[in-house]
Amino acid sequence: MREVNASEEQEQESSEWNVRELSGSEFDELSAASRYGGFQQTSEMAALAQSDGMQTQYVGLVDSHDAPVAGALVAFSQGRFGVEGSLWLGPLCNGNNREQMTALTEGLREAAGTGSRHQPDVLAQPGVLRS
Repeated sequence: MREVNASEEQEQESSEWNVRELSGSEFDELSAASRYGGFQQTSEMAALAQSDGMQTQYVGLVDSHDAPVAGALVAFSQGRFGVEGSLWLGPLCNGNNREQMTALTEGLREAAGTGSRHQPDVLAQPGVLRS
């Protein structure tokens, strides 16, 4: 029988996932621990985007212990037809885990629908999920 490592165990706890806003330090820790992490998924990138007039938000998927297991930095800017949200280099998420991607996408949709943002259209590249 194969042993299950901690990250696989967290991915299996899909019924225990919740979506919440992460702090900058939580997001940085998630990015540093993720093979999908990089500068464009850090609080430093958020500060750079904010210096250009964008609003940013860290949307996270947390396990039953409130520990982040996936997340995304969303940068909101004024587009031609309203506010647009961008994820640079995609989310910090296992793209092969459909349940996790769906849960995070729902969280991104909720984030996009709050405040002055309207009618979100969440597209996961390369066209895997579209809502």
